[in-house]
Amino acid sequence: MHCGLPMTDDVWRYFLKDADATGGEKPDASQTVLGWEWEWLRQVAALPKNDLDLADPYRPAVQLKLQCEEYWIALSPDPDFPSQAPQVKCAYQQGFLFDWSVDKDSNPEACSTLADLVQRYYDYCSVLDLAILQIKLLNNDKMTLLGYSFLDEDCECLTVQVRPRNFTDETIVIHVDWQNPTDFPRFISSTEERRFRNLDCDVWDNADSLCNNLAKFLEEERNEED
Repeated sequence: MHCGLPMTDDVWRYFLKDADATGGEKPDASQTVLGWEWEWLRQVAALPKNDLDLADPYRPAVQLKLQCEEYWIALSPDPDFPSQAPQVKCAYQQGFLFDWSVDKDSNPEACSTLADLVQRYYDYCSVLDLAILQIKLLNNDKMTLLGYSFLDEDCECLTVQVRPRNFTDETIVIHVDWQNPTDFPRFISSTEERRFRNLDCDVWDNADSLCNNLAKFLEEERNEED
């Protein structure tokens, strides 16, 4: 996502304008750059240039193309930058958490620059994308993936809805820990009340895929019905 803005790779180009070769016109006060602005632009200039949108250097946006989805993050300065963290808007924002500190010694895990923040978002998206890959595999010949989203009350979970292809009136809901997507779900239910009545949790294998584990549950239930 480029936020509908044209691309440029030079943050300083934003400030260039044609000059009179003969004149010595002095800039007025409105043309000066404040200290926090200089620090902001210096950090923006240090961002990775790939898929960086600098149409407005005070609103830089970065697009990330991973295996399953495209992600984006847009930054804007807080009035107290860099003492305070920049304002962040991004894809899948519910699960993206970070600390900000200009003092790395007091908090080594915190982001202290815009480049740190973008890297932290990339790391987050890389883990999330693997979870989404597991979820998308639920769309197969045994079940239909109806949708997935962050759980409102728990940003560590994605709530996933699937439908067994042989039971078109049934919906199964599972809550997947996106950091450990093959672990046993934190919650599992079905609109068919008897579906998981005799659920054997020992059947679940964390080393196997989410898709295979859920398929085993469905197969086990079908065998019991037979």
